[in-house]
This record gives sequence, C-alpha cells and structure tokens, in this order.
Amino acid sequence: MNKDQTFLQFHVDDAHHGTRLDKYLAAMIQDHSRSTIQSWIKNAHVCIDDEICHKPKTTVCCEDTISVDIPKQKVLVNAPENISLHIVHEDDD
Repeated sequence: MNKDQTFLQFHVDDAHHGTRLDKYLAAMIQDHSRSTIQSWIKNAHVCIDDEICHKPKTTVCCEDTISVDIPKQKVLVNAPENISLHIVHEDDD
C-alpha cells in the first residue's frame, strides 16, 4: 500500500465468500492490524456496495465491492514537562 493513499477498494472473489469483513480486510491490508481495521469499521470508514458497515463480523459475499477510507494517523508528540518532584529518600552516592 502506498503511504500517501487514503482510499482503497476491493472486489470479493469466490475464495473469500463468507469470510468476516475484518478478517478479509486484514488479509488484503497487511500494513495494519486487525484491531485497527475493526476500529475503522466501527467508525464508519468501511462500505460494502456503497453502504456503510459498522459490524466487523459482517460476512462478505462474492462480487461485493468493499471501500475503505483510511483515516489519517494522528501524530503524537512526546514533549517534556517541567514538574516538581518531592524526593522522599536519596542515597549518599
């Protein structure tokens, strides 16, 4: 998957008929964990045949078109904080 790409589309084949949606997408999108994909589904980022799907356990059918709008990842910054500490005990060395 291209790191700049935020939208993916898949067409389910016979081999994946009856597979759970989250399991199918985890096999197709190997850059992300299944739990991440489940959160996308629960947060309305996945459609089956242009209908939003909210349940990861939904089974896919042959010739379904699955669209995934991958949300941009939030950049977390760990910044130092100046906090006062009360030292209870300190060794001599």
